[in-house]
This record gives sequence, C-alpha cells and structure tokens, in this order.
Amino acid sequence: MNAHDKLERQLRASVAQTANRERAVQLRSGTRRLPILIVAASTAVALGVAVVALVALHHRRPPSSRRAAPATTHRPGIGPRPRDPGPIPRNVDDAAVAAAWNAAWREDPSCNPGPRAARGSGVSYATPGATMLSTLPVLSRPATSADRLPASLYTNGRLRPLLFQSGQIYIRYVRRVLVADGRTFYLVPAAGLGRPPLQPAAANRCYQLTVAALRAELPTVPSAKRADTRRYGDAEFALGRYNLETSSMHEGVFLFAESRPEHICFSSRAGRKVCATDGGGGGGSVQSLESIRQGGPLGGGGGGKPPTPIVMDGIVAADVASVTLQFPATHSRTRPLPPLNATGNVVNNVFVIPVPTLFERGGWPTTAIWRSASGSVIKTIDETRFHP
Repeated sequence: MNAHDKLERQLRASVAQTANRERAVQLRSGTRRLPILIVAASTAVALGVAVVALVALHHRRPPSSRRAAPATTHRPGIGPRPRDPGPIPRNVDDAAVAAAWNAAWREDPSCNPGPRAARGSGVSYATPGATMLSTLPVLSRPATSADRLPASLYTNGRLRPLLFQSGQIYIRYVRRVLVADGRTFYLVPAAGLGRPPLQPAAANRCYQLTVAALRAELPTVPSAKRADTRRYGDAEFALGRYNLETSSMHEGVFLFAESRPEHICFSSRAGRKVCATDGGGGGGSVQSLESIRQGGPLGGGGGGKPPTPIVMDGIVAADVASVTLQFPATHSRTRPLPPLNATGNVVNNVFVIPVPTLFERGGWPTTAIWRSASGSVIKTIDETRFHP
C-alpha cells in the first residue's frame, strides 16, 4: 500500500473502536472500498432502500493503492518494500485481521498508521510548493467567490477533511473545479499531512503485536480459513511495518463533492417508515502528489435512485485531457454485461465519468487510459490487481 495512504483494512478495523474513530474511518478511505459498498448496496436493496451511499474508492491502489512505491528507502535499517497482498480473498476472515490491528493500536497507539490528532483551525494562508502548483495548474488561476467552500463541508468550525487528522488547508488555493451530475467538486490542497516515520525497532514491535494478536484471534476463525487468514494477515502486517518506517509529512490534495441534500425514506423490517436527510457533502480522501502523478486514485459516488447517477471520479496531473475506463464483459446476478469503455473529459485536473452499471460490474475497470488533447496516450494504468 502507498506510504502516503491509509491501509484499507486498518481503516475498516476502526469500526470496532469508538464512535469518533468510526467516523474517522468513514472520512479516510481511501482505500478501495467499493466491494464493501456493493455488499451494503445489495443489503439496502433487500430492505427496500433506494439510495446507495457515497463511494470512496482508492488506488491505494486499492486501498490505499497501491501504486508501486520505491523498492528501497534511504533510511538505514529498512529493507525493500514488501509485496502488497492485494484485495482480501474470500477465504480470508477479514474481521480477525481487523481485530488484530485494533488490538495492536490499543496496546501501542503509535502503531496506528493514522495521522496526528487534529488541532486548531487547520487553515494556512501560505503558498503550496512548486511541485503541487505544476502538477495541478488549476490551483494557480486567480481565485473567485465561487471557490469558497460551502458551509456543508465544515463541522464545528473545522473543515471536514481535517476533522480527524493534522494538516493545514491552503485556504487561498481551494478551487471549485467542476459541476457534474448534480455535484460540485472542489480541489482542496493541504500541507502537513501524514505522520513522522517510526524507527525500525518501534515499527517492528508494532508488527510483532499485530502478529500475536492475529494468532490469538485464529481460534475464532473457521478452520478452513485459518491458514489463509494467517498468511494474509502476516503479509499485511509486514507491509504495515514498512509503511510505519517510511511514512512522512507531506502535501496532498482532497477532492470534495457537494451534492444537493436529499430526503430519504424506507421501510424497516419492523414495518416502520424511517426517514433521514443526506447532508449533501461527500468525498474527502486525501491523495499525495506522487499518487496523482503515478495514476491517481479512482473515486466514486452516487446512488441507485434517479436522477442521481453512479460515477467514477479522480484527479489527474497536468496535460491529461481525457480518461477512459475499460471494463470487461461480466455477468451480474441478473444479466450479462458486455465490455464497456467509459470516457470522460478532464476539467481543471478532475474527471467525472458516469458508469450506470458500476455496482453490477463489481466496481473496477481493468484499465485506465490517460490521453492528451491530441488524443495520444500519456499513460495506461493496469487496474486488474485491484479486483477482489
């Protein structure tokens, strides 16, 4: 997993912690979570719910995805980057792996890969670094009143992206970049993200804590899954150790979307009508400049109730004019689906591509293609390793 991103399973592990930590997980994503939301969407359909929650996808790739990081680091005592174990196989008990992460965090909070606690207003009036401005030229255009973030993206006076992490938003460089499919998208650059690295001995202790915790969980795992769960967990923990050793403080960019609030009602199993109002804001997973240049995270959102479409979105570097997502032929539960090439133009370094059959297809394209304004291919990104 990318050192600048969060570990998907670690984030999902937080559901076993306090309510605040659960909220932190929801904000962070970062990770490739579409398969989880597909399951949630299916359950919602069974209950008669007509709306699917906002999707936060990541190439963490996947989770965190998972662009290839450098094989070695210049810090002494740190070996090559371990192989990414990839998405969770069906024969792995992810709950046990999640419980092991949580146990290690409780034993030693420094093992938590999350960033430092949020402090202050989280606002900076400084100028982003030259690399950020060259990667995302839209940030250099003059600001207008339309670039001001809406009140729906604040909670208790603090911007939502920084509710559960350190960092400061370059407030003078926030830009409204695109309005598409009923949602308004903002690029929100920030500094001071991430966390300082741990010394190898401290990171190794965290690894040993998670390994021991998983061993303690294995008796609760079905016997047919124990060996694979142990192997998968050990691989994740090794990668987690590496990420703790090589983490850094860095700049990054949030892609935030504001949508129209919706009043949603459905019938519960008890036969009662339950209604709620969607807050109208979503997204917010941070992306490092390195991740954007290498391929950028895929994000997505939408719902199953017209006119809200299901879309995939993302941030791309300068000179990318269009993005094509290639999906293979597949079978959903109800029908065969032919191959699909979904293309969208890039506006202000952001693309938003409607994919009506996204959930039916399982979420992930096999390939993402970046093209220049002349139509020449800038980059072809292999997405197949991010499928469950």
